[in-house]
Amino acid sequence: ALAILPFGTANVLAHELALPRRPEALADVIRRGRTADLSYGVANGRPFVLMVSTGYDAAVVHAIPRAMKRRFGKLAYLITVFRLAFRPRTPDVEVTVDGERLTCRLAVATNISRYGGPFVVCRSESALRPGLHLIALQRDDPLAILRFGCALLTGRIEKARDIVILPMREGRFDAAAPVPCQIDGDTFGTTPVEIAAERRQVRVVVP
Repeated sequence: ALAILPFGTANVLAHELALPRRPEALADVIRRGRTADLSYGVANGRPFVLMVSTGYDAAVVHAIPRAMKRRFGKLAYLITVFRLAFRPRTPDVEVTVDGERLTCRLAVATNISRYGGPFVVCRSESALRPGLHLIALQRDDPLAILRFGCALLTGRIEKARDIVILPMREGRFDAAAPVPCQIDGDTFGTTPVEIAAERRQVRVVVP
């Protein structure tokens, strides 16, 4: 089985699996050896465990200097969010999900319930269940981004305006011109991206 050691800026998977941060407690979890099936997805042939997205949040990932991320951690994301708020607009994202089409400004195919660390973005999703969910933000002007952030902080994403959440098995993100993409918090080129839920699973150590 795979044991996850929570290092990094947000540790989203550690939050998803409720892993302890203290080394002694984590070692005890590994020693007990309780396991579960970890699901994942594939984007353009590359596996992902957290999510793949295109649009505003991916542009933030592309724009953060590594030195700023190392120095400020999560604060670097917030700084970059505001820095890009008044940037020139990228093309709309054209999403095809299980045969249905929609247009949005930000599209996320998520394999987990969390986003940015401990914040719940999709209660219907879990890394320990097969399948993915689409989260589509239909506006990305500064007011819409502010509403999205407030909904994320208060756990009310599913009730927020201008947000579509759908279960998905496979889909495609595309645009009239290349739009930045990110995968599991790292840069991932630009659109188009072909996405699918992987039928296989990986055994992972859990508390």
